[in-house]
Amino acid sequence: MADGATIKFWEDCWVADDSSIKVLINNDSRIPTPSSCALEFVDSNQCWDIRRMMQVISEEIINKIMEIHPPSDTHGPDTPVWCPDQNGKFSIKSAYMCIRSLADKEAMPVWSKIWKCQAFQAGRFLLWRLAHDSLPTRARTARWGNNDPRCVWCKNFRETNTHLFRECFKVARIWRRFINPKDYAFFFNLPLKDWIAWNLGSGKVFCNIPWPTIFTITIYLIWQWRNKSLKEIDFSVPFDPERLILCFAKSHVRAWSVVDPNPNHTVNRCGGLIRDEDGSWIQGFKKRIGIATPLTAELWGIFYGLSLASSIKASRVEIESDSSMIIKHLNNVPCNDLEDNHVMKKIKELISRDWETSFSFIPSKLNRCADYLAKESLSDNWNLDILVSPPSCIGSFIREDASGLIPLSDLGG
Repeated sequence: MADGATIKFWEDCWVADDSSIKVLINNDSRIPTPSSCALEFVDSNQCWDIRRMMQVISEEIINKIMEIHPPSDTHGPDTPVWCPDQNGKFSIKSAYMCIRSLADKEAMPVWSKIWKCQAFQAGRFLLWRLAHDSLPTRARTARWGNNDPRCVWCKNFRETNTHLFRECFKVARIWRRFINPKDYAFFFNLPLKDWIAWNLGSGKVFCNIPWPTIFTITIYLIWQWRNKSLKEIDFSVPFDPERLILCFAKSHVRAWSVVDPNPNHTVNRCGGLIRDEDGSWIQGFKKRIGIATPLTAELWGIFYGLSLASSIKASRVEIESDSSMIIKHLNNVPCNDLEDNHVMKKIKELISRDWETSFSFIPSKLNRCADYLAKESLSDNWNLDILVSPPSCIGSFIREDASGLIPLSDLGG
């Protein structure tokens, strides 16, 4: 993304690698002008026009857009990027590896699907044992002694893996409450390993819960109920097992949504302030920037801080940050992770202007004002909020800075 003149806002895959915004919102009728370019969604302040986007696009997609710097006609022409390559450049090797990874994905064995599914560890381990045919079912233990091999529930058939988890009338009745009737023949006749792989690879949902989650929990609870039926004389399977399964599954989904499986990409924010040589407040800012890595959020803080300093005609600026990687790179220490970062390019463009800039590292515990402003921006809208006067809650921090107890300037955070 550079000037945004050739990138089609709705139809090109510029937000997600494999999907356009048109596909993500899944509703063509809501798109006012399908041929609009990305540049048309930038307001007069050179920021994304969030108000216009919110009429059609969900907040989740807007979060992803906010991670990308708005296009500008000063950035030069847009450049195509080959997504499978880390550097965005096409090569025969990267194309081959891309095709190979797709083939491997299609042929993912049942073992990979078991350990990669979003399920609790006990559920995954039970599926692994089931696929290995190593569970101590009654048909299996009967071979070791004089045990009754019949199913503990129906008393009519040998308790094998397929009978216990799929064919027994009590279990089949549970599955039929979840499975589409047109899938009955497929579901109840697949070989065991293929059956597990098919269910874990399904993209279907039931009551807004991914089917692999419901499948794993159902298998787990069937095994628990079977064991209790053997050990406890008075135990009986719950009257409404489907409801219990769904309650269990919903709790599981909530737990996964609270613990982000990729903590490096979260809804982030930035904030900072400008002080004079005596440590007194000049101006501050805070902004919610959406889905971004902590490193990218820090870069946005420095960018907006420099932009604010430029707008007040500052001739000499000292930038302090608690990211040693960024400070080293700004002091001409090479870093591959930052070299091609689009925000770093904007920062370097600002630095190259006719003024004096210097960069220094400070520990995060001495960056309290900027950190507080950044955290406060999570509850704000998407606009850049410029603060003429400091919030009362950081007044004591600013006074401590001015007294010389901690470093004076605190630009970006």
